[in-house]
Parts: sequence; C-alpha cells; structure tokens
Amino acid sequence: MMGAMEEASRLDPQAEALLARLERAGVRPVSEQTPAAARRSGLLLADLADQAAGSAAIVRHLNRTPGDDAAGIAAALGLDPGVVAERIATLAAAGGILSRPRPDGSTGWTVRIAGRRRARSAGGALHRLTVEYAIEAATEETDLGVLLGDVRDATIAPGVEVRIYRPEGAGTEPLPLILFIHGGGWVIGSIAGYDALCRSLMAGTGCVVASAGYRLAPEHPFPAAVEDVERILLWLLAHAGALGIDPERVAVAGDSVGGGLATVLAARARDEAWCRVLAQVLLYPVTDATRALPSYETHRDAPLLSRADMEWYYRHYAPPAGDWRASPLHLPDLTGLPPALFLLAEVDPVHDDGVAWADRLRGAGIATEVVDYPGSFHGFALFAPALDAAVDAQARGSTFLRAHLRPGGTAG
Repeated sequence: MMGAMEEASRLDPQAEALLARLERAGVRPVSEQTPAAARRSGLLLADLADQAAGSAAIVRHLNRTPGDDAAGIAAALGLDPGVVAERIATLAAAGGILSRPRPDGSTGWTVRIAGRRRARSAGGALHRLTVEYAIEAATEETDLGVLLGDVRDATIAPGVEVRIYRPEGAGTEPLPLILFIHGGGWVIGSIAGYDALCRSLMAGTGCVVASAGYRLAPEHPFPAAVEDVERILLWLLAHAGALGIDPERVAVAGDSVGGGLATVLAARARDEAWCRVLAQVLLYPVTDATRALPSYETHRDAPLLSRADMEWYYRHYAPPAGDWRASPLHLPDLTGLPPALFLLAEVDPVHDDGVAWADRLRGAGIATEVVDYPGSFHGFALFAPALDAAVDAQARGSTFLRAHLRPGGTAG
C-alpha cells in the first residue's frame, strides 16, 4: 500500500520536501497522516520551521497545549524565559498568537497563525510574502481588536466543520449571519487559515461570522464541497435560535474557489427556499471551469497562483463538464440573486472569472460593485495589515455587508 509520503508526493510535486521539513519541525510523523492532513499541517508549520530559533517550537507547543502561559512554555520547551518572551512578542505583534486572560490573572497564549499560500514564482519581494513578511510589516499600532469575541467550533459531520465568531458584548440579541467559505482550490485550505480574515469581518460588521470547513479533494472530489457548505448553512439555520442568529438576515462571502462556492450557495438557497441571501462578497472568485477566459493566458505565470496551479486543482476536484455548481458563470437563471461586491486581483489567472460573472449579474439587473486592485495577486486579501490593498479590501467587504444586513436590507 502506498505510504503517506509517496502518496502525497504523487498528488503534489512539492510534497516530499514539504513533509520532510515538517518532520524536522517535529510535526506528527507523516506516516500517521493522510495526504489531506499532511497538506493542512504543511500550511500551518512549513514556514515556521525556518524562523528564528524558538518560534516554531512555541507555536507547535501552543497547538498541543493551548492557553499555556510564557512560564509554562519556557519550562515545557527548556528555553530561556527571555527567549520565549522575545519570540512571543514578535509573534503577537504580527497577530500570529493571541493573548487569553486566565482565571488567576496571568496571560495565556493561543496560536493564531495558520500559514500562507505557497509561492511558486522565483525572485522578487512579491513572491516572498510569508509569515516573516507580515511580522516585519506589523507595528505597535496594529489593531488587535479583531481578536475579541466569542468563538466556538462545531462538527456537523465527519470532515464538515464550522467555526462561529460572535462579537464580544453582543449579548443574546439575534445578529445577522455571514457564512464565509475559504479558498484553496478545493484541495488545501482550512478554517484555521482564514481565522484572521473572519475575525476582521466579525469586527467590521458586528455580525456573526461562520467559517465553513468542507471536505477536500482528491479524497472528496466534486460535489463534496458544494454539498458540505449547503449542509453547514442548513445546520446554522436550524440552530439559529441557540446561536443568536437572525435567519432573515443572511449573507455569503468567500475567496477564490470559496467565492465560487459562496455564489453557488446563494443560488441553491434561492432554488430550495432555505433562506433569502441578502448579499454576497466574492474575493477573486473562481467561476468558470472551462478555463477559457483571457486572464488564464495573460497571467498564466502569476505569483502565488498560476494557470498550472488551477489546472492541478481542477484535476483533483474533478467536476463534470456542464455542471453549473462547479462553473457558476454558466448558471442559467440569475433571477433573485443577491447584490454582489467583487474584490479582484489584477495579476491573477482567474481575474476574468470575476469580471465575467459580475457582467452577467449586472446584465440581469442585479446590483453589482467591482473593485479591481491594480498589481495585486490572487490571495492578497489575506495579507492585512502587511498590504494596504488587503486592509482596503477587508474594509470594503465589511462596509458592503453592513449596508445590506441592516434591518430592512433587501436583495437585488
């Protein structure tokens, strides 16, 4: 039987080197992991393994022992308390870990870093955006208010999870719901990887944000991701009272393939009368499985996402030709879809997926806004506060959602 390392290498040419780095970093042996679990772990710790001494060990310890304080970390790892304090200060300044008050008045720490998207192109600072870059760009003025709030995790079914963020001090009043769906080409990505973005949405809108964790390909090809996000939405609606959610004020959002899934979910909710989705925020969404639009050629070698990457993702997701759930650009009926905000990256092979879908919505009379960020790359919105464009995109998304989720907000 093919081992985890060999199988992961077959699925991803970079997997062997990645998994070797994970083993050096002390991550659970890959022989005990499925390829999907190895990929998730890789996004979490691959880059931390190369950071200054102590950082990776601290993050790894907090993954296993959340809430430990600085003294406990130093004792457990055999590190000098001064080194631990220095590393904690660096990681906290970048938002990589967050403080948690303990009953005895001391401060515990919890991991917040979930990694980055893989850079494939050679040369240039743009291609080297990593956790270290975010640390260098962070300042003492970095707003950590997004860390506050009530956060809970729920498992809906095996491999189907949701993390629910509720603003601090919101009480029991029913709040609007924003269901966020992460990207990663249906093959990688996780709730943890989008924690900072979802906290930003929560803080910027005052709404409950639910982050959807769906099963990943190739172990779970199309239509698993579609079915899972539908299941999550239905679960949230069924438990709206207990979760303090207003089922009459629902929006969807997502980035990359998550943006495609979000707009599919809005159409499915309309068709099945599950709820009325009032707004959709789509960050550089993937909407056309034909991959025939011009940007696939114009930006075939774009940083962080290339045409070859997208072809690799589609091979593992394996959607059938002609199914609009994998290609929402070809949805036959656009009647009653919600207003949409598109936040697009110029240097992106899927740039025209967003443009074409926005044009179709406008043509159907649906209120549609498009913001195209010059020079930005696929995934840029995850790099706040390091990139001004990311800060702006997150703020615009929050403003749009607030406007449409206020009492009396209506769909277009």
